[in-house]
Amino acid sequence: MPVVSGSSGRAIAEALAPLLDMEHVELISRRFPDGEGYVRVPSKSIDSVRREPVVLVSNTYPDSGVLETILLLEAIASVRAGDLSNYKNEEPQSLPDVGPGVFLAIPYFGYSRQDKRFSPGEPVSARVIGEMLAAVVMESLFLTFMRLQF
Repeated sequence: MPVVSGSSGRAIAEALAPLLDMEHVELISRRFPDGEGYVRVPSKSIDSVRREPVVLVSNTYPDSGVLETILLLEAIASVRAGDLSNYKNEEPQSLPDVGPGVFLAIPYFGYSRQDKRFSPGEPVSARVIGEMLAAVVMESLFLTFMRLQF
């Protein structure tokens, strides 16, 4: 099972993979000149991402980490579903669907401190972020740090 990462979880994924006797697969994550994010499963990593289920290590902090995580989940899900269609007409355009098989590990869950509405007019930000992540294809979500009070 490969451990994959974008920019926000790279250091942890690189350290985690050998401890679990797994391969680390680095995904492409960068910024366009206007500041927008760009992610991609590189061609050389498509087989690794499709061969067996993957663990994506990605943070939701800072704010840009939320969007990067969602885009990475979508990119991985598309590759696993066999949708490789592209405007450059690079082959192959499609492959058989190998199923979902994406596990998300979030080392730090941003907005976990906003798990309640403390003042009128505030969103419950932790819930909003959780709902956004739940809308993207994945098997399971693992949080390794979340502020909890019992």
